[in-house]
Amino acid sequence: MAMFAHAGAFQKEGDLKSSQIWLKKGAETGYESMFGDYAYSLSDPNNRWGLETDYVKSYGLMSLILELNGGGNVLEFTQETLKKIATHLTPEQIEQAKKISAEWKATHPPLSFFPGKLGY
Repeated sequence: MAMFAHAGAFQKEGDLKSSQIWLKKGAETGYESMFGDYAYSLSDPNNRWGLETDYVKSYGLMSLILELNGGGNVLEFTQETLKKIATHLTPEQIEQAKKISAEWKATHPPLSFFPGKLGY
C-alpha cells in the first residue's frame, strides 16, 4: 500500500514518469489493487498515470484478475472491462494477450487482495 501512496504522491506532483515506475513496481508485487489499476490504466487513453495505451497487455493482465474469483465487485468489473477491451483487439491480439498473461503469471508472485509485508 505504501507503494500506491508513493506512486500517487508523484502523480499529484505531476511527475508521471516516477508515478509510473512505482505503480508498475506495486503491480509486480501481486497486490491486486495496484495490479488492477495498472492493468486497467493500460486500456484507458486518459488514465491518471499517463501510461501509453496498450490494449493487448491490458487484456492479458486483466484476465489474471479473474483467477481471484471475486472479492467486492472485482469479478464483475473485470469481466465487463475485458469485454470492452476485446472490442479493440483482433483474435490474433487476444492470443498474444494470453501469452502475456502466462508469462506474467510465470514470472511474478500470485495476485492477492492483501499487500505483502515481508516478501512472498
